[in-house]
Amino acid sequence: MINCGILCAMEKELNPYLQALKDKKTTMAAKLTFHQGSINNVSIVAVYSGVGKVNASIAAQILISKFNVDYIIVSGTAGGMAAGVNVFDTVVCTEVICHDTDNDIYTKYHPWMKEPKFYSDAKLISLAKDAAKTLTQAIHFGLSTTGELFVNLEKSEALCIEMENAAVAHVCFVNNIPFLAVRSISDNNVENGQDAINRNFEKASYQSYVLVKEILTNFK
Repeated sequence: MINCGILCAMEKELNPYLQALKDKKTTMAAKLTFHQGSINNVSIVAVYSGVGKVNASIAAQILISKFNVDYIIVSGTAGGMAAGVNVFDTVVCTEVICHDTDNDIYTKYHPWMKEPKFYSDAKLISLAKDAAKTLTQAIHFGLSTTGELFVNLEKSEALCIEMENAAVAHVCFVNNIPFLAVRSISDNNVENGQDAINRNFEKASYQSYVLVKEILTNFK
C-alpha cells in the first residue's frame, strides 16, 4: 500500500484529515503527534508541524526517516497574490521558491541545485489536474513563494504566499521523495488582515483537503 505523508502547518488545517482517517493510531516524535491511518485505501501519516520553515522541515524529515512515506503532500491555507486568485480558490503549487533567503545558497552550497527553485512531482501534478476536473472550486496551477517575513512582493510571479512549502520541498528534494503542495486562499489584497484570515481559515483549510482527498482516490 502507498504510504503518503500529509503535512499541515496548523491544527485546523489538519482537522479534516483526522476526521476522515480510518484505523487511527498516534505516535509522538520531536514533540509532534503523527496520526496514522488510511483515507481512500491509501495509508496516511498526517501531522501538523507548527508554523515556519524549521518546524516544517523537522516534520518532513521524520515522515521520511521514521514513517518511510512514499510521498509528501503539504495541505493548508495561503495568502493569494496574483490577480484572479480569490479567497477560497485553491492553488496547486507546481513550483516553489523562498523570498526571505539569499537563493544563491541553494546553488553554491548543498544541495547544489541548478536553480534555486523546487519543483513538485510530475505524477502528483497530473493527479491534481485529474482531480480538479471533478470539483467545482476554482483551482490554479503555478508558483508559490515561501518566507517568514512579510515583504513587498508586487513584482513576484507567485500565485500565493505561505511559510512552509519550500522547506518541505527542500527536504523532499534531498531525500528523493515526491512532493506537492495544495494551498487554499484565506486572504488576498482585496480581503486582507488577520480578521480575514481568522474568518476564512477553516473553510480554506477544508477546500485544500477536498482536493487532496480527491487526489488520493486516484493513487495507485
